[in-house]
Amino acid sequence: MTSEQPKYLTVSEVADELRLSAATVRDMLRNSAMPGIQIRGTWRIDRKKFYTMLDELEQTSERVE
Repeated sequence: MTSEQPKYLTVSEVADELRLSAATVRDMLRNSAMPGIQIRGTWRIDRKKFYTMLDELEQTSERVE
């Protein structure tokens, strides 16, 4: 058995990571401010795309400072 992490994150996991409410994360997903897919009404966020997005935002904010 491997200890691989799941490919997709839940809204709750992303909310915890960003210290935002789940409602805010869902709003971001609905408004395409965050990459995600909806499966039977439940949002899932691709782990790799999520962390890539955070890295890009961090690099952008470093250039602005």
